[in-house]
Amino acid sequence: RQRRGQKAEAAVSTAQSEAPLDEYFEHTDEVTAELREGNWVALGFSLVVMVLYTLTLFPSIPGGDAPELIVAAYHLGVAHPPGYPLFTILGHLFTYLPISNIAYRVNLL
Repeated sequence: RQRRGQKAEAAVSTAQSEAPLDEYFEHTDEVTAELREGNWVALGFSLVVMVLYTLTLFPSIPGGDAPELIVAAYHLGVAHPPGYPLFTILGHLFTYLPISNIAYRVNLL
């Protein structure tokens, strides 16, 4: 059970906690402008990385398990256990891109 003084203190602390919110919302336009500027920087960096990745991408079938995984993605088959189902489905979607050969398309993934 609360005393009278405790109820009054609770009401005062509630009023004080709302005051910083008003001060916070005064600066939202500045923060939003900074975030937009950061988004452009991130987009530019992402584009540079994507261009470098595609320039150095293996143009055909590499060694190792890659040929088996490329064929499994193209035919929606199971390469070998565990089968990599997410890679297979995404690789199959990449085979529909209208560029180069099937191996290059799956290697984009």
